[in-house]
Amino acid sequence: MSKYFFKTIEKLREIEEGRNEGFRIADDLFGLTFNDGFLEEYEEYREQQDANSLIEAFLLNTLRYDDQYISASEQIKKYPLATRKFVYQIARDDVPRLNEIPENYDRLKSVIREYAGKNSLNLNKNRSDSVARAYEFFQFYNRELARFDPLINVIRDKSIQYFDLRYMKENGIPFLREEVTIPYVYDEEEKNFQLSYTVSPLEEGLYLSLLRYIAAVEEEVQRQAALVDRVLFFIEQNQSLRQLEAEIESQQRVIDRLYVEERDQQEPKVRRLVQDVYETVIEGSYAAYNDDYARSDNQERKVELANIKLDLLNELETIHPKLLRVYEILETVDEGYMVEVWNAFTFSRYMQREKERLWDAGELLYMHYIDQLRSEEVYVELRVWIQKMENLAQRLNELREEDTRRLERRIGRTKDPKEIEEILELK
Repeated sequence: MSKYFFKTIEKLREIEEGRNEGFRIADDLFGLTFNDGFLEEYEEYREQQDANSLIEAFLLNTLRYDDQYISASEQIKKYPLATRKFVYQIARDDVPRLNEIPENYDRLKSVIREYAGKNSLNLNKNRSDSVARAYEFFQFYNRELARFDPLINVIRDKSIQYFDLRYMKENGIPFLREEVTIPYVYDEEEKNFQLSYTVSPLEEGLYLSLLRYIAAVEEEVQRQAALVDRVLFFIEQNQSLRQLEAEIESQQRVIDRLYVEERDQQEPKVRRLVQDVYETVIEGSYAAYNDDYARSDNQERKVELANIKLDLLNELETIHPKLLRVYEILETVDEGYMVEVWNAFTFSRYMQREKERLWDAGELLYMHYIDQLRSEEVYVELRVWIQKMENLAQRLNELREEDTRRLERRIGRTKDPKEIEEILELK
C-alpha cells in the first residue's frame, strides 16, 4: 500500500483533532481520481488511473440503461459517487506568481512553437552546425513543453490549491533538469548540444523555482531564436553579409571611441593597460580574422568569421568598464591592509602595513594577472583574467579578518603565481 495512503489518513486525523495547519477539506466534490499532489508522470497517479479504468468500466456496464449517468454515446456523463480533496493555503508571496507563471510560460511556448514550425528553418537546417543545432533545439522543446502542460494548467486554473506541494518537493519535478542533452546531426556527424540550467531547490518554493527555470529556458530560447533570425535573414533576403558588416562597422566605431579617442582621459597606468589590450587583440586576432575573411570565398565561412569579429568587438566593449577599474580594485584592497598606528613617543599617527607577506603575495599575483591580461591574444580569455583579479581581491578581503599566520608562513616562501594561487585556494 502506498505510503501516501497513510499520509492522507494522518491528515484526516489532524483535521479531526484540530491540528491541521495550512489545509482543510475542500467544499467541492470531485470525480473518481483522488489527487493530493501528484503530476501525471508520477507512478502514484498512473496506478490510480489504471484502477479507475476498471471502476469506470464497471459503472458503464452497470448503469448503461440509466440516462441520468450515461450519455447517448454510451459515455459516463455523471458519476454516482465522488471524492473530496484537501485544499491548501497559498502563501501571500506566491499569489501573484500564480498569474505570472502561466503568462511567462505562454510567451515561451509561443516562441518555441513559432520557430519549431518555421519551414525555412527546416529547409536550411543543414547549412551550418549552429543552424542544425538550433533546429533540433526548437524541436526538442516543442516536445518537452508537453510535459510542462499538466502542471502549468493546474496553476492556471488555480486547482494547484488542491495539491500538497510537499509531494512534489519529495518526488521532484522530472522536467526541471539542470543538464539537458539535445542530439543533432550535421554533415552526417552525430553531435550533442549540452545545456546547463540553474534549478532552484524546491524547498525555496515551487512557484519561485518554476519562474526561474522558465526564465532560464526563455533566455536560451531567445539566444537560439536570435541566431536563427540572423541566419535566415541572410538566406531568405539574399543580402549575404550586409547586415553583419554594418553591425561590425558600427561596433568598430564604438571600440575606437572607447579604446582610442577616450584614452587620453585616463590616468597613465590605466591608459597603458587599455592601449595594450586594444593593440594586442585588434592587431593580433582581429587582424587575423580580417585576413581570413578577405581571402574566403565561402559565404557560410564569411558569416562565421563575421560573427566572430562582431563577438570580439562586443567583448571588448563589455570588458572596457572593468579594465578601467583594474587598478582601482587593487588600491581599494590595499587600503584595507593599512592600519593607523599611534606612536606614543612622537605623539603622532601613521599608516602601517598589516599582514605584509600576505599582501605582497597577493599584489604579486594580481600584477601577474594584469601582465597576462595585457598580452592575451585570445579575446575570449580576457574576461577570464579579469575574473581572476576579482576573485583574488575578494579572497584578500576575506583573509583580512581571518587568522592567517600559518598561511603567511607558507606564502612567504614563494614568488610563483601558481603556488600562490594554490595556497590562497583560488580556482
